[in-house]
Parts: sequence; C-alpha cells; structure tokens
Amino acid sequence: MYVLLKDDLVMVSNDSLSLHDIRQNKTAGSANKDFIKLMKQNKMSAAIDLQKLPAMLKEMGVSPGKQWEQTMAQLNQYGSTAITSKGIVGNRMEAEISTKLPETKEGAIGYMIDQILREIGK
Repeated sequence: MYVLLKDDLVMVSNDSLSLHDIRQNKTAGSANKDFIKLMKQNKMSAAIDLQKLPAMLKEMGVSPGKQWEQTMAQLNQYGSTAITSKGIVGNRMEAEISTKLPETKEGAIGYMIDQILREIGK
C-alpha cells in the first residue's frame, strides 16, 4: 500500500507508479467526474469498490486471515462505497456512507431487514 500527501489531499493506492505520476502532475487518464464532484463537495471523501477489495488485498500480498474469510466473501457481493463528510457542523461531526448493496433481495430494504434479523438471531 502506498500513500501520497499532496495539496492537502491524502491518496492511498496499490500502484506506486500512478502515485508517482500524480506527484509529478503527469496523469495520463481522464479523471472520474463523479469522484471529482465527491471530492469538491466534501472536506473528507473516501471511495472504494468493495467487489475489488479481496483481489486488491491479494495483489498487495495482504492476507486478512481465517477469521476474516466470511467478511471478505460478503464484501465481495457489494459494489461502490463512498464515505463523505462536510466536516464539523455546529458541535458535531457529520458523515454519510453510501454503498451498492448485494442484489440478493428485491430491494435494499429487504436486504437490510434480513441483515438486522440475522444479527438479532445471533
């Protein structure tokens, strides 16, 4: 895992060459417009495609261990996830989390109710 601090931004990647190009202002690809909008509208933003997380960890040589196998298999069913915050508002910190849920039910509400019932049954 590589980290780049530049212009009040923290960038984390598994690709050191891409971060090097970013540091040198030599990015060849076009920027994702949704990601740019996310960054400009919030003081803190993080985005990840959870379906790609298991493969990315394997590529980086990170083994989460046996206790995380079920969690990693479950994360592999999710999609794009974003965490954003506009910062401190009044006397509290506000943040939002959005994610594409697995398509195992007819809708997100059905999926969430199943997850809640599963946790209650433990």
